[in-house]
Amino acid sequence: RAELSAFTESLAKLRSESRTVEIEFTLTRHDAVFRQTTEFDCRFVMVRAKDGTQNGMLRLRRTDGPPDTETWLLRGTNLYEFNDRSRIITVHTGTDGNVLAYAAGPWPGLWLLDRDQVAKRCEVRVFKRDAHYRYFEVTVGENRNTWAYRLAVARHDNSVRQVFCARPNGDTEHLKVSKWAVDAGVTTDDFPDPDRLHDGWKLVEWPGRDKLWERLAKKTPEPPARPNQ
Repeated sequence: RAELSAFTESLAKLRSESRTVEIEFTLTRHDAVFRQTTEFDCRFVMVRAKDGTQNGMLRLRRTDGPPDTETWLLRGTNLYEFNDRSRIITVHTGTDGNVLAYAAGPWPGLWLLDRDQVAKRCEVRVFKRDAHYRYFEVTVGENRNTWAYRLAVARHDNSVRQVFCARPNGDTEHLKVSKWAVDAGVTTDDFPDPDRLHDGWKLVEWPGRDKLWERLAKKTPEPPARPNQ
């Protein structure tokens, strides 16, 4: 129990207390149906302002095919998605001020960052130990919608070094962390600015999953933006 508590508390502190977080990692996705593998170089940065407002950026750059970069930007409770291929900035307006809950819809492992919700939504156990790492198994969801994660966590600082994720549809994701830096003086200087559109870019609105279904039920002719999945 002490190991589980230390692990989940360290993740919660990343979101609630850390001034800055910088994580660099590679992501390998495998499609179970088409048997295709896609690789990305990724960088996540979070900066907490003096008033407690969080600003974050997640950038995924494909490395094994045509150049393709996707960037997610958080400004307080405002969430933006930049897609370099389509040159579209999508504003996600359906977060209702709770970006973590919104993002945990397609990525339920993010509930590990919430002190209260992790106990309600996740089953966490230690399944192996060695001299340098503790290995945790996490399941989120029920029945056919269960996501399974395995994480290698460094003993000396509780940093996550690897994550293997099995999705309900059989797809898998493997993350290998090369940099994990907390309170290291990162700034928002290299964050994209959604208020300054470059030539050829356009801004669209994505109202959220619930509002999408409402729109489809009414059969309105307005096409929705790309769904968050």
